[in-house]
Amino acid sequence: MSVCTLCPRKCGVDREIMRGYCQSGGKMHIARAKLHYWEEPPISGTRGSGTIFFTGCSLRCAFCQNSEISGESLHGKDFTVEEFIETIKKLEAMGAHNINLVTPTHFASQIAEALRIYKPRVPVVYNCGGYESVETLRMLEGLIDIYLPDFKYADDDLAVRLSNAPHYCETALAAIHEMVRQTGENVYDENGMLQKGIIIRQLILPGHTRNSMQALELIKQHFPGVPVSLMSQYTPMGRVLHEPEFADINRRITLRESRKVQNYMLELGLPGFCQKRSAAGERYIPDFTQFDTVNLGEEKSMQTTIQLLSPMEKVMAQEEKTFAPYPKASALRGEETAFQAIVTGEGEHYMEVRTDAPVKVAVYREGYVPCTLSAYPDRFDDDYITTEPSTFPDVLYPVTDGAVNVNGREVLWVSLKVNDDAAGGDYPVEISANGKSEIFRLTVVPVTLPEQKLTFTQWFHGDCIAARYGVEIYSKEHWALLDKYMRMASEHGMNMILTPVFTPALDTEIGKERPCTQLVEITKNDAGYHFDFARLARWVETAKDCGISKFEISHFFTQWGAKCAPNIYVTENGERKLKFGWHTAATDPEYAALLHALLPQLLTFFEEVGVEKSDLMFHISDEPSEEHKADYLKAKAVVEPYLPGCILRDALSSYDYYTEGLVKHPVVATNHITPFTENDVPDLWGAYTCCGQCVDVGNRFLAMPSNRNRILGVQMWKYHITGFLHWGYNFWNSQLSKAVIDPFKVTDAGGAFPGGDGFSVYPGENGPLPSLRQKVFAMALYDMRALSLAEEKLGRESVLKLLGDGESMTFANYPRTSSYLPDLRERVNEAIGNACK
Repeated sequence: MSVCTLCPRKCGVDREIMRGYCQSGGKMHIARAKLHYWEEPPISGTRGSGTIFFTGCSLRCAFCQNSEISGESLHGKDFTVEEFIETIKKLEAMGAHNINLVTPTHFASQIAEALRIYKPRVPVVYNCGGYESVETLRMLEGLIDIYLPDFKYADDDLAVRLSNAPHYCETALAAIHEMVRQTGENVYDENGMLQKGIIIRQLILPGHTRNSMQALELIKQHFPGVPVSLMSQYTPMGRVLHEPEFADINRRITLRESRKVQNYMLELGLPGFCQKRSAAGERYIPDFTQFDTVNLGEEKSMQTTIQLLSPMEKVMAQEEKTFAPYPKASALRGEETAFQAIVTGEGEHYMEVRTDAPVKVAVYREGYVPCTLSAYPDRFDDDYITTEPSTFPDVLYPVTDGAVNVNGREVLWVSLKVNDDAAGGDYPVEISANGKSEIFRLTVVPVTLPEQKLTFTQWFHGDCIAARYGVEIYSKEHWALLDKYMRMASEHGMNMILTPVFTPALDTEIGKERPCTQLVEITKNDAGYHFDFARLARWVETAKDCGISKFEISHFFTQWGAKCAPNIYVTENGERKLKFGWHTAATDPEYAALLHALLPQLLTFFEEVGVEKSDLMFHISDEPSEEHKADYLKAKAVVEPYLPGCILRDALSSYDYYTEGLVKHPVVATNHITPFTENDVPDLWGAYTCCGQCVDVGNRFLAMPSNRNRILGVQMWKYHITGFLHWGYNFWNSQLSKAVIDPFKVTDAGGAFPGGDGFSVYPGENGPLPSLRQKVFAMALYDMRALSLAEEKLGRESVLKLLGDGESMTFANYPRTSSYLPDLRERVNEAIGNACK
């Protein structure tokens, strides 16, 4: 190093006492040594390339994406030859396909010394800018297996302007000739991984497609048969961002520019790869803080840890628990899967998720909510996380800018929604923070999930949305919020919505009113009743636009007994007033006259807006009991003749009432469903509510493990359930709607229901926030669809065997471990993949 001539600049600097042109001294300085998944496929493979990023560079590219470390870097630390060898060994032990030396030229002497002492068992990659000295390359002969050079410029003037590299073209051509001489023809293993050879990279620059095309011509002329990696992911970085002289390249390349050069590469018949424009952006630039130090000499990376765990776990706030590793999962096209990440550390962390997987990634921070009533004191089982008051992870806050403030520990939910046209394969998903990173492996099974056949509704409470946001019901602001809440419901599998033709007679104190959400405006004059369906039409249109195509008409009579009419406003003589309600008996002739006038017109309306009768569901009243039977039958007789061909469906616990014909189409609570399934009741719906489904059966209470929430998907498939109803999508009221609650502070309806039963979404500042419970139940719906697909491909008996320990499950007896459902899905997905080959 006393007179440095390693690069073509031959600056002659004694790097033991001062820095060379490369901004490096005499000791190897490394910013990052990690598995890296974003190289060409024959380099990264499935296990990653063991990249070692050196600081400094003999080029001076104005657009350098690694400008954090290529100049006078504050990142990284010095390495001795011995430490460098140990780093190589660690990367080998991690399963790296190769050891990838990035920007190594100015440390070639130390690299050669190290490789003579220890030659890795995997190939060594020399990943450089192409501006190399032939003499230096010859010093490395026999030590380097794969060369990965850039060929940036055919235009020497452009090379001088952008990289201060005189004679770049002839220098790079000579260097690449030497690389080809050393390696010979490319050699690949049985998995297509490059073992020996060369790949030449060419980066398309904005406004300089001619330079790229000329470079491709020279590659074809000088290196026939050598594969080319044509890169379209140029991102303005470095000096380009703040020096006016580079304003012409301070943009990404256009699709036209990309296609122009790619088409020319195809025209020339060059083998290789074309990287996508979608790979442009800072998210593919590594974190170079791995070896940075902070006060007291502590490594910053030691302050942060990341642990991946199953989406079926719940990380309690104060609990110190060891979780099983969750390194991988598979998913079908159109499916959303997820993993969780526990991040420990202090202060603000910048979180990144990098992947080339064909998925939409969403990252959420898990927030904790309090729960006073975790379980009923006299009704619980052993499968609760706790039955005491506690705080639970549930609300999911989107991480949109990558910044997460970690105060000891934060838990992240990472959602991966597989594209409908996704290519099958094994994809790494890297999550990183403050120099630490972990890899989750996603296997995409290239088979599309069938459409959801299950009808799924959660009662949608529009008045709660208006109250929480302080907007007038059906104002412009309210409609905008309704759209957001419907859309989130649809995204999580809800395809039927409670539609308040009248204000729902649900969870209302006797003699009191909930805010009026009546969609049908009614007037009465001497000629009778008249109906304005304009608001209902907007509701239907909004729901359909959000992906909801089925409509559950609000109950025609009050809850638990069918004794009265719901609260209904009618305009008479120019005055809009409450005409029907608690003061109106269910069999009141005037109320019957209203229904007889309304129902035929309501059916005509739905027909005109394209909603089939099969996509409508009507209710009389909830859960008729022995004392309610007579009233229920009378109420039913009022409406049934006017709903020909329609489904009247109500919650029911008694099988005898079904056989007596009280309710022909029952929605059965899961803890009462056994006689219905044993007798093969057709078109069977399964429902759970807050009061009874708290022992043995699945539910979504905050205090229950996620397995009890998700298991319902498998159970519903096994028992041919056609519909599922839950009473609370967003019930942000106390019991009987006596008061509005803050769901971030009160999760049990003021001590009435076990926490989490009343709602599965939270009111964010501008719209809904999802919950962990909502995400997990969406997985249940995906499970059900996957099992249906497997049944179609393999037959029912084969799929039942895949259930393993759950083959004989009922709604009350089923596998309880957090690993059962993820493991089941791996078996099912593998079987589907094999059947569809």
